[in-house]
Amino acid sequence: YSNIVKVFNGKLNKYAVYPNPAQENVFVSGEFKPLSAIQLVDLSGKTVLTQKITDHKTVQRISINELPAGVYLLKLEDQVQKIIIY
Repeated sequence: YSNIVKVFNGKLNKYAVYPNPAQENVFVSGEFKPLSAIQLVDLSGKTVLTQKITDHKTVQRISINELPAGVYLLKLEDQVQKIIIY
């Protein structure tokens, strides 16, 4: 057997999501498509927050202080990332 040096699945993260875990706000940075929206979905599949992107070149701030602690999925265009709210 040989050592695996690099695995490439064809998809690169186009966005940075931070901090993770988060408590009050989550920030998303990257080049967004016009008229995009960020969705937060709980693990049951229910959309708990939708935020439209008005300026596709700025860092987006998502206020999460109203959401209960737990694990959520952040969906943006064709990307999904797990975030933890505490």
